[in-house]
Amino acid sequence: MALLIRKELAGNSLLGVWKIEENDAWYFNNPLLTERVQRRIDGYKAVQRKLQAIAVRILIKTLLPSEKNVDIRYNEKNKPFFTEALYKLSITHSGNMVAVLLSDTVEVGVDIEKKDSQVERVAHKFMNAEEESNYASILESEKLDYLHVLWGAKECMYKLYGKGSLDFREDMTVHKFDLKSQGDFTGMVSKDERLIHVGGVYCKLDNFVLVYVLEKRENFTANRQTLDNEQHI
Repeated sequence: MALLIRKELAGNSLLGVWKIEENDAWYFNNPLLTERVQRRIDGYKAVQRKLQAIAVRILIKTLLPSEKNVDIRYNEKNKPFFTEALYKLSITHSGNMVAVLLSDTVEVGVDIEKKDSQVERVAHKFMNAEEESNYASILESEKLDYLHVLWGAKECMYKLYGKGSLDFREDMTVHKFDLKSQGDFTGMVSKDERLIHVGGVYCKLDNFVLVYVLEKRENFTANRQTLDNEQHI
């Protein structure tokens, strides 16, 4: 099996990360491929995208083995939701990695991205003045990783918000954090007089950067937890 991480988090939340390693036939012959799911998979042209979609469903069933129905749909803003299971859900994929974050109490968001210098070219589109000031103080050798955490955090907050129409510069802020191999941060979404505070965690995973956020409520924190070998399956 390719389950890399299964980790219980604060807020009755559960994180899973899956690495696509098996041959293609193992995925395409999986019993979770119902007729409806198969139609959605057939809509993707790239084989890798098909494998990612199948791996997401396998990962969800692995995380929730006792749930009889883990069928997922997408709303008009492309936010995933379960048709029956009572969990809030966020999904991400990049290359041969997929991740899922579940919670039965708070809104969540997760993002995984393969490190790529292209993020530097679009940084002006998602960094606001506070974040640009913080970024300027970062060592040159750390700037690419710092940008990936910023971008991942905002992708996560966008998913958590779930209603679309967010300006990545103006409507979301990631507060200054110390860059490490893994660490935590705080941020907020401010839109239409609604203010959502989040606690987030990031970590470097091979050549990928994994980021996730949990909605912060009264007396609730993200509770950073180390994703070391003890959490790798």
